[in-house]
Amino acid sequence: MEPITIESQLSFKQYLNANFAIGIKKLPVVLFIIIVAVSIIWELSDNTTTGNAVTSVADLLSYIIPVLVMLLIFPLSIYSRAKRHYASNKAVKEKKTFTFSESGMSFKSDSVSSSVDWAVIYKIDEMKNYVIIYASKFIAHMIPKSCFSAEQLIQFRAMVRAVPGLKVRLKNE
Repeated sequence: MEPITIESQLSFKQYLNANFAIGIKKLPVVLFIIIVAVSIIWELSDNTTTGNAVTSVADLLSYIIPVLVMLLIFPLSIYSRAKRHYASNKAVKEKKTFTFSESGMSFKSDSVSSSVDWAVIYKIDEMKNYVIIYASKFIAHMIPKSCFSAEQLIQFRAMVRAVPGLKVRLKNE
């Protein structure tokens, strides 16, 4: 299979969107959302069946605060973290050239260049708009899928699926 070469440069908006896509898939976040939703539904259904309506400001706040935490604090924390990281990491902003081959991947920018065998890649996730290549659990290359041609994306999927032991979660398009 021929190597695949693409170029990528993440804008802050793309970087932020990728961080939101990754963040919402984390197990603790999903569990928190489920627990808050179930507890609110449970409490409201219990109050409705026992005839106890929400009558005080304290009762109302007990429902509103968890929702506000879920809807405001989580996105704000992702935004704040992404903004700090994007501002402090020159390599994230630079234009990168990625080359994917059967043996691994290489990437090059003005300040960084590296070659990595597939054996040392932690995992690869394909999301709606991004391919995320994890070097470790916490370090990843975020590549907009728009950087791949349709043919390159098909070749990339086939290439990484063929790597023994590589954890991949790809679309079946």
